[in-house]
Amino acid sequence: MNTIPSYLIAIILLGGIVLFYLLGLATGSYQKRNNPDAKAEGVGPLESSLLGLLALLLSFTFSMSASRYDARRSLIVTEANNISTAIVRADLYPDSTRMAFRKDLKQYVETRIAYYEVGNDDSRIKAERIKAEVILSRLWQRATRISVSSPAFVRDNQMIPALNSMGDLVTSRDAARVATVPDSIITLLVILTLLGSFIIGYCKKEKKNDWVMFSIYTIMMVVTIYTIIDLDRPRTGFITTDKTHMKMLELREMFDQQ
Repeated sequence: MNTIPSYLIAIILLGGIVLFYLLGLATGSYQKRNNPDAKAEGVGPLESSLLGLLALLLSFTFSMSASRYDARRSLIVTEANNISTAIVRADLYPDSTRMAFRKDLKQYVETRIAYYEVGNDDSRIKAERIKAEVILSRLWQRATRISVSSPAFVRDNQMIPALNSMGDLVTSRDAARVATVPDSIITLLVILTLLGSFIIGYCKKEKKNDWVMFSIYTIMMVVTIYTIIDLDRPRTGFITTDKTHMKMLELREMFDQQ
């Protein structure tokens, strides 16, 4: 489902709600014509239960999607802070070593920026992650080699933890990227929405259709489910983490300072 654009899912859902409502109307009318003694009132408890379950699932899924969106934003800020710390702590080393650290850190920043800006292209995302890991390994080897050959407790105790935190964030951000709301939950949400629309049509008592109330119900459901899906796609959706990503772009300015 992640390969289907959010707007396309919303359009299909909109059409599905209207279709199932009309099917409910047709089924209810057929039932009344062929079995006049049957009454739709008995479906009332089922309608309430189904719509209540739908509301519960909507709340649960929206909370799940929103929390993951916040987690992704938080990880971007944390990584930007950790990289900034490592850049500053490179100044603790002699000029030749400092310049080597800054050169690798600059490449690392560009790689992490590209990691986000390639969008949802899994092959390019993987390639940028591997590049980052290679540069990080080079930084780590340099820091550990220096700490062994000419140990300076304060300096090494500042730089090594910063590099370690940077490595942790590579894994954490990649895990957060693939940690989306399961397709089974989204599918169940869509099915319950369509069944709810069918029952609303089936249980309608009035002869004329109240399209105003039905339109409100339809718009609310489509917008809510669209928002849930869009929150789970912060790279390509309408609700993105682009503003938070600016913190990574701001790191480039640190290399203009000598």
